[in-house]
Amino acid sequence: MEWLDALKGVAIIAVVFGHSLLGYTENNAFGEYNDFFFQLKDWIYIWHMPFFMCLSGFSFSLAYYRDNKVDTLKVRKQILNLLLLYIMFSVLLYGLKISLAMFTDNKMSLGDALLNLFFPNTIMWYLWVLAAYYFILICCGKLVNVIAAKPWIILGFLFFAAVVQKTSENIVSWRLCFGNFTRLAFYFCLGIVLSINRDKLKSRRKGLVAAGIAVVAVHCIYYVKWTGTYRVFDSVTNEFIATLIVLLMFEAASVYHGRCGLPPAIGRASLVIYLLHTYMVTAMKVVCIRMGLCSSLLMDVVVVVLSAVMPIAICYFVDFVRRKNRVIGMIFSPVGFVQIK
Repeated sequence: MEWLDALKGVAIIAVVFGHSLLGYTENNAFGEYNDFFFQLKDWIYIWHMPFFMCLSGFSFSLAYYRDNKVDTLKVRKQILNLLLLYIMFSVLLYGLKISLAMFTDNKMSLGDALLNLFFPNTIMWYLWVLAAYYFILICCGKLVNVIAAKPWIILGFLFFAAVVQKTSENIVSWRLCFGNFTRLAFYFCLGIVLSINRDKLKSRRKGLVAAGIAVVAVHCIYYVKWTGTYRVFDSVTNEFIATLIVLLMFEAASVYHGRCGLPPAIGRASLVIYLLHTYMVTAMKVVCIRMGLCSSLLMDVVVVVLSAVMPIAICYFVDFVRRKNRVIGMIFSPVGFVQIK
């Protein structure tokens, strides 16, 4: 589906931009504008992984759910694929973090690396959580049918769980794997529901869409400029905004007619981009900060854009090569069953 690849492209671009902003703001690289970019990064973080996980749920239903049954054999092979990718790239990431500690913000010891391998607190959490969702869905064979039959009940409960998880972050130190497993289950199941009911979601309500865009725009301005103390209702608001953005993205995709081939092309490379971009974003950050390139608002914007665009371009080239070379291709699909197309 071209439109689904386009949505994946938008999602992975948001992920890379968010991580690019994270590296610079953690180092106070933007001076007087650092608070602005920090708030912008936090706003992107509200919705970029919920959107990505919703697409994962949609793709799961599309690929493995047929005639009210989950194809458990295919799902088992994909779980193995995810776990092998997780182990390989986790070992690579932790090895680089330990050996190149002088260039990293979050130092890691060997003990931290071993703990992270079982319970990730780094970017690798996504593969861990996705494999866990897949495992639950094949162990509870009728769960997808329950989600399809009673979507409002299931989604209502999981939305409540997401709000509780985000609210509790002020008093509980969640590891990323457990916190995101709890919060993003709502969005994964939302993706399943959207996929199952995709033929019923074709009606377009331009007035509601315009109102939704206005709400998101107001929230973005409010969030980026507001620096007050945390309040509990913000968790509810943020989850609502994340859900609204996801639905607006799907609505936008419903009118997508391939006017621009770039988002789908990036979307098809989203796995490779997700696995590799963090190394390049970190390298760009180190170089730009040491060269003192963040010297004005204009240069700050240029640096952030380049720190996202260049890793995406390099990863896209790697994805192109792995599609032509079977040996390199096996690195990103070790089981050899599920091909990212």
